[in-house]
Amino acid sequence: MSVLIKGMEMPKDCWHCSFADPEEGICLVDQKHHGDWDEPENCPLVPVPPHGRLIDADKLLEHRFVGVIGEKERDSYIAGWNTAIEAIVENAETVIGGE
Repeated sequence: MSVLIKGMEMPKDCWHCSFADPEEGICLVDQKHHGDWDEPENCPLVPVPPHGRLIDADKLLEHRFVGVIGEKERDSYIAGWNTAIEAIVENAETVIGGE
């Protein structure tokens, strides 16, 4: 599981990171050495770009209509609804990847 710390800026290097232990030369997040402290490799911190409200796109797919058979107009509406939801999920920008 990940943790988002609201208001924290992404440090530009290990020297300016609150999660770096300069005495041990390791990252306190994963207890590893990430190479050059001025330009760390594989930093476990991930910048989060500015964004609006985030939703769980996989949960959105649960709102599709399924298994409904009936009038032709209703079936067309259901097909359109499901196609719209699937298009939103497929084309929406991922701000924070799933775990």
